[in-house]
Amino acid sequence: MNIRTHGSATPLLIVAVIAIAIILYGAACFPSSVADGGLAAFIAAVVPLLVYFSAGMWARRGSARIQAALRIGTVAGLSMAAVGVLYHTVEISTSLPASVGAVLGAGMWGAMFLTFGIACSATFFKEKSIVLGVLSSAWCGMMYAAVLVACALAIAFTFMPHMERILAPVYSTSGMQDPQAFVVRHEIGAAGEPCVRIFIVWHT
Repeated sequence: MNIRTHGSATPLLIVAVIAIAIILYGAACFPSSVADGGLAAFIAAVVPLLVYFSAGMWARRGSARIQAALRIGTVAGLSMAAVGVLYHTVEISTSLPASVGAVLGAGMWGAMFLTFGIACSATFFKEKSIVLGVLSSAWCGMMYAAVLVACALAIAFTFMPHMERILAPVYSTSGMQDPQAFVVRHEIGAAGEPCVRIFIVWHT
């Protein structure tokens, strides 16, 4: 296979590895984050990312038409991820009124469905294949989820004191003794949701 063929899957492979590495780093630095029930959240976060990595390895052996579909899905997914990371940053850095938060949240869902549709349509018009269009849409979703998870974890671990303040009310009722370990457990637990949600949304 040529380099161009292999390159289509590389972004997802890299992002999945980065996200898994950040999760492992958090668990290693704060072992109590995966104790007493935290292990389930850890597994729920890592397994979907391993599935993404496996999909990326499979995609490296795909045909030229599959690579074309994946390239479109990658571009669409990265574009949507940029919007998602921006939304996440605003969400944790500012105190938005509930009504504004609801509007932005609904807008994110709408943008996500729109991006899936654009990836599918662009691939269909280029390759004249519904199957490849669906593949591109699914790849777009995986790319979006993986980037969002990696960036959200990196932001949370980098700005740990800020996350401690945000999660202080929840931490006070958690029973945990280490606020930083609680932040790690909370973020790892949240990391699996986007990865799994993409499959649910895509199948509906």
